[in-house]
Amino acid sequence: MKHTRSLARFCTEVFQPPAVVSFLLIVAGIHSSTGWLGILSGAIAALFMCLMPWLAVVLLARRGRLSDHHVGDKRQRLPVLLATLGSTILGVVILAALGAPALVFAVLLSFVAGMVFMMAVSPFWKVSGHATALSGAVAVLILMFGPGLFWLLALPPLIGWSRVHLGDHSVNQVFAGTIAGPLVIGSILGLLTI
Repeated sequence: MKHTRSLARFCTEVFQPPAVVSFLLIVAGIHSSTGWLGILSGAIAALFMCLMPWLAVVLLARRGRLSDHHVGDKRQRLPVLLATLGSTILGVVILAALGAPALVFAVLLSFVAGMVFMMAVSPFWKVSGHATALSGAVAVLILMFGPGLFWLLALPPLIGWSRVHLGDHSVNQVFAGTIAGPLVIGSILGLLTI
């Protein structure tokens, strides 16, 4: 039982939204085939959308101002998401000034759509951000690289299991996030890259 809980905690930390989205933004920068500009653009997008907000959340959680670094209290989610959106907008301005690749913008905007979904739902229901971000990321990777990555579809159930096993979410909250990710994030990316 102890090992199972440790595995669930490991999955929750490794596949947390800031890590997943940061990885994906950097992959989008590399995949854009614009050399250093693409890599720099992906890193800047990750910095403003994920890393700076995540560091702020960790500091606030350590000071007792937030429930934890996963923002488990749904009442605290909307202010965190709004601050993250503000940081992301600043990143978009910098990326526009740099002439960042369209693919980085498309991935960034698809996850902004996921963030807006979370902002709309979070005041009423604690849908899983982990499941939403990871399932959306899997959809984005499959859209970018093709069906050879269908094996990644095994990851959302794994993160869902970990969130339920740790008692952070119900099965319904995880299922809703797993469905919302591809529907919101994947659909927006598809529309932006057609």
